[in-house]
Amino acid sequence: GGWAGCRLDSAREYGWALLVEATIEAVELVEEVAPLLHYRGRYRELT
Repeated sequence: GGWAGCRLDSAREYGWALLVEATIEAVELVEEVAPLLHYRGRYRELT
């Protein structure tokens, strides 16, 4: 649980998607949680 506050630097079309570039201004971590791994299109817990 937490959040990151970002400042948008630029956004432009990139193929069929939108490429967004931002600068992280602040990060707040509320509690320690187990990390997730994005693997083959799914999120999984590390064990």
